[in-house]
Amino acid sequence: VSHEDSLVQPGLVTQRHDLVAWINNVATPQEVEALKQLRNQLITGRDAMSITKQIDQLRPDRWAFCVLEGEVCECQSAKTRYGDPSKNEWVVRKEPKSPVLCHHSQYAIRPEDDISPGKIKYCQCYLADAKCPHGEAVKVERCPGNGDKPCRWGCSSSRSRLHSPKRGDHAEPPVRSKLCQNYVPNELIWHCDAKHSLKPRKGHKTSEAEELLERATTKLCEDSQVSYEMEVHLECDFLDQYLQWTSAASPWIEEAYVTYVGGPKDSQFEWQATNLLRSVDLFSSRPVVVVIFGEDFVPPLHWQSMRNIVVFRMRPISRGVSFNFNKV
Repeated sequence: VSHEDSLVQPGLVTQRHDLVAWINNVATPQEVEALKQLRNQLITGRDAMSITKQIDQLRPDRWAFCVLEGEVCECQSAKTRYGDPSKNEWVVRKEPKSPVLCHHSQYAIRPEDDISPGKIKYCQCYLADAKCPHGEAVKVERCPGNGDKPCRWGCSSSRSRLHSPKRGDHAEPPVRSKLCQNYVPNELIWHCDAKHSLKPRKGHKTSEAEELLERATTKLCEDSQVSYEMEVHLECDFLDQYLQWTSAASPWIEEAYVTYVGGPKDSQFEWQATNLLRSVDLFSSRPVVVVIFGEDFVPPLHWQSMRNIVVFRMRPISRGVSFNFNKV
């Protein structure tokens, strides 16, 4: 650790090192250019308001910039405060209201008690906690980012996101038009037991590929310790992409790139996978299939905006096989 680093907070040192590592190893040219522009704005003080707005959006205390004094603030939570961010002095409105005029009179402040006389004040909005469809709180650690947007796994009461059919279960095979109903996080689409798998229609050109797959996995499916690892589950947050690249006649994607990823939420593997997927999404007419191993990895929210990304999930490899990332 350098002498300069020893003079600042350890947390800041770690953040600096992490940022440098990200720039050196992961960041795209566009991201580096964006950082350069932000740095120039911070150094010169140019367009300070836009910088303040962007930084406020990232505040860990969930208070975010809404409007300047004299403007009308529309806030989803209806909880707002008025004050001076440079002094970090705020007055929270006692009665939630939205929309609300950003003015001292709305916050029971007399003119003679002005927080910062002669300066334009701000109003901030408290970011409402995300809610699941039935009103329950989102399990933030299960969702992308800080959980501001509900996700299926974050709204599930189950301890496991991947469910295997029980032996002797005579349930009907999955139906394409009913996939991912009831806000489930994952849907089983391939299983060693054919009655639990989506299959191409008889005579479809992908039927031969399905038969080859079944023959190739016969021995693995006979092994009780391995067979459950052969299950393929659709990541339901990517249902639209799956339906786009498959058809009612066949669940097979005729031509695609394939890669795989695992690891904890917000890990370095997420950054690496994102750069790989973004290049395929931007520059190829073919989709890329991402297979996630295990239950820990959380696909970042912006992956869902990539129309050429189809995401499946499988169980972790149990026999100590080296997990070698970033193949396509």
